[in-house]
Amino acid sequence: MISLCKRCRFERRILRVILFSILILAFYFPASAFSAETGLVCFKTICIHAEIAQTGTQKKQGLMGRKQLLEGHGMLFTYDHEVQPDFWMKNMLIPLDFVWLNRQGEVVNISERIPPCGANNCPIITSPKRVQYVLELPSGSIQKIKIKSGDHAVIQLGEIS
Repeated sequence: MISLCKRCRFERRILRVILFSILILAFYFPASAFSAETGLVCFKTICIHAEIAQTGTQKKQGLMGRKQLLEGHGMLFTYDHEVQPDFWMKNMLIPLDFVWLNRQGEVVNISERIPPCGANNCPIITSPKRVQYVLELPSGSIQKIKIKSGDHAVIQLGEIS
């Protein structure tokens, strides 16, 4: 009976340590740090599952450091109003396609097969027109999906049902 009680106290201590650790991790690393909000960007019959980059931190990080981006997936940068944002490929590991969309979801520009850049003098990628959304896709996606200027996308932000 005594050994059982010692074991119970030991297990309770372990359980307390685990719960305390979980609470500390939850405090220092909120859920938003682990998973980005997602949405859908649909062109005709093809939909892209997109991580949403809304905050300055999310936009600054973007897809930097990612070793791959699966076909049918991307990252959608959203802005409160139409802007002309600059992008660059410094510290990127994969080449990307960019789809530049105005607030109505119209494709106003495309940038294809932009290579990663490890040097300090990386080229700036921007759209000649103002946009409210920028969709980054795996390189070659624009050609596969046959996206062109003037096409329209349906953008669904938030939970997908």
